Amino acid sequence: MASSSRLLALTLAGAAVVATAGCAPQKELPTPVVTSALSCAKDSLPTRTPGKLTIATDQPAYEPWFSKDKPDNGEGFESAVAYAVAEKLGYARADVTWTRVKFDAAIAPGPKNFDFDINQFSITEERKQAVDFSAPYYLVRQTVVALKSSKIAGKTSLADLRDARLGAQVGTTSYQAITDVIKPGTEPRVYNSNDDAKKALQNGQLDGLVVDLPTAFYITGAEITDATIVGQVPQVGTPEAFGLLLDKELSPDLVRERRGRSARLDGDVEGVGAEVAGAGGGRGRAAVTLLDRVPTEAQRRRSAYRRRQTVYSVLVAASSTAVLGTLLVVAVTGAPGWDRVRQSFLDPAIARDALPAVVTGLWLNVRLLVCCAAGALLLGLVIAVLRTLRGPVFFPVRALAAGYTYTFRGLPLIIVLYLLTLGVPGLRLQGMPPVLVLGGLALVLTYGGYLAEVFRAGIESVHPSQLAAARSLGLTYRQTMRHVVLPQAVRRVAPPLLNDVVALQKDVGLVSLAGPIDAVRAAQIATAQSFNYTPYIVAGVLFVLLAIPLIAVTDWVTLRAARRQSGG
Repeated sequence: MASSSRLLALTLAGAAVVATAGCAPQKELPTPVVTSALSCAKDSLPTRTPGKLTIATDQPAYEPWFSKDKPDNGEGFESAVAYAVAEKLGYARADVTWTRVKFDAAIAPGPKNFDFDINQFSITEERKQAVDFSAPYYLVRQTVVALKSSKIAGKTSLADLRDARLGAQVGTTSYQAITDVIKPGTEPRVYNSNDDAKKALQNGQLDGLVVDLPTAFYITGAEITDATIVGQVPQVGTPEAFGLLLDKELSPDLVRERRGRSARLDGDVEGVGAEVAGAGGGRGRAAVTLLDRVPTEAQRRRSAYRRRQTVYSVLVAASSTAVLGTLLVVAVTGAPGWDRVRQSFLDPAIARDALPAVVTGLWLNVRLLVCCAAGALLLGLVIAVLRTLRGPVFFPVRALAAGYTYTFRGLPLIIVLYLLTLGVPGLRLQGMPPVLVLGGLALVLTYGGYLAEVFRAGIESVHPSQLAAARSLGLTYRQTMRHVVLPQAVRRVAPPLLNDVVALQKDVGLVSLAGPIDAVRAAQIATAQSFNYTPYIVAGVLFVLLAIPLIAVTDWVTLRAARRQSGG
C-alpha cells in the first residue's frame, strides 16, 4: 500500500510539472510536489498538435518499462505512467500520440517533435544544462546481474567485484555506477543497447551486467533463466531518479508569448552550416642550375613574370579565402540558433573535461589501426596472387579466393563485426581470443577483400610481355612475381591502397560496438553524462589530426606516380 501511494504521488507530480512547464513561471521543482493539473485547461496547453499530447520513447522499447515494444498499449510501467500523466492533464487515451525518438535525438539541441519523452532518463545536474526534467516518477537502484555459473555469482561485497569483467549500455547511469561506485580493476565494456550487453553476458564475455532493478528482475525472470541478481549497488550521493524529458528551449516566457497567437508551438528550423576554411596552395617548380650556361634576358624576364604571377595568385587565393571565411562566420554566428549550437557543440569546459578520456580511447584506435592495416594489406596481397594463378590445377584455389572477395566486399562491416564479436564467442570454444582481437579480425577480413581487388588490378596492369621476358631469362614464376610484377603493381596502386587505409582509420571505431571504449565511445559516454555534444567535436578534431599525415603521404605518392607516368 505504501509503495502504491508513493507511485500515485510521483505520477501526479509528473503531470503537474508537465502542466506548469507551459502555464507557470517556475523553472524547476527540486522535489516531487503534488499540484492540481486543473490550473491549466487542456485547450490552453501549448502542445505540438492542438488537442493532442505527443509522447516520445526509444525504439525498441524494452520490458518491463513497455510491453511487446508497443508503448500505446498502456502495458509496462512507463507506458502506464505516461497515460496517467495524460489523464491528469485532461487528455483521453485517444488524444495521446506516440512517436519514436532515439536517445541522441532526444537530447539534441533545437525544436523537438514531442511534448515530453519518457525513456528512463536519469535526472542529473549536467543533463539539466541541455534539457528540462519533470519531478521524479521513479527512484532507481542499480543492480549486478550474472550467470549462475559466473565467478561473481553469490558475491556479497564490492571488493568481490574488483576483478570482474563488467558491462553496461552506453549513456546510462549503470555505466557510471561501474566507474564511480564499483570501480573494477579492468575497464568496463560498453554496448549500444542492452540486447548487445545481454548477448555478451550469455557468451561469457562478461562476468556481470549492470542494469536498473526492474530490468534485472525481467532479465533473470523471463530472458536469461540461468542468470541471477548478485546484488544492488550502494547508493552514493543524491538518489538516482527518472524524470520526463522536456524541451529546454520552450521556456515559460516563450510559451506565454505564443499562447495568444496559436495553441501549437511551431519551431523554426534554421540550417546552420559548418565552416570549413581551406588554405590555398601554390605550385612548386624544380629549379635546375646549368653552370655552363648564362640565362638570356628573355629567360630572366620570363622568370620574373612567373614570380610576379605566383605572388599574385597567392594574394588572390588568400583574399578569396578570407572573404569566404568571413561570410561563413557571419552567416553561422548570425543564425538565430547559434548561441544554442555553440553551447551544445563548442563548450570549452566540457571539451577540457572530456579530452583525457577521448585521448585514451584514441590510443586504442591507433593501435588497432596499425595492426589491422598490416593484416589487411598482407591478406589482400595473398588473395590477389591466388586469384592470378594460372592453370586448371589451381581452379579450386582461384574459386575460394574469388568467393572470399565476393563475400566480404558484399557484407556490411557491422554485420561481420557482430558475427565475430557476439556470435563466435557464443560457441564457448577453449582459447577464445578477446573481443578486441575478434573485432580486429572482422576489420582485416572485410578490408582484405577490398585491398585484394586493388592489388589484383595492379598485377594485371603489368604487360604480359614482361612476364614472358622474365621467364625467358630463366626466372621461375615465383621469382617473376617477386622481382618483376609485384614491385611495379604495388607502386602503381599505392594511392588507392593508402586511401583504403585512411578509410580503415575511421572504421576501426566500429569495434566499440562490441564493448571496448575507443575515442568515439568515450565521447559518447561523456555526451550522455552532460547532454552536450562537445566531446564528439573533440574526437572529430583528434581523428582529423591523426589523418592529416596519412592523407599528406597519399597525396605525395599520388603526385609522384603521376609525374613518373608522364615522364616528368
